[in-house]
Amino acid sequence: MKEIICPNCKKPLYDGEELFCHFCGESLRKTGHGFFGRLRYGRLQPVLIAIILIILLMFIFWAVFF
Repeated sequence: MKEIICPNCKKPLYDGEELFCHFCGESLRKTGHGFFGRLRYGRLQPVLIAIILIILLMFIFWAVFF
């Protein structure tokens, strides 16, 4: 099992899926580490730029091939 140290009380936790410390109840600060977490908690500017580029490429593809 993966050992996680609580950033608040510094006690070790051995359950890898916990989001809160068993001892003090504080967050283990695990949000935002995955792809969807970065989309949800990250800055929106890169995501909006990617969406706009995809939409522009769709219109260009549509105009050229149809």
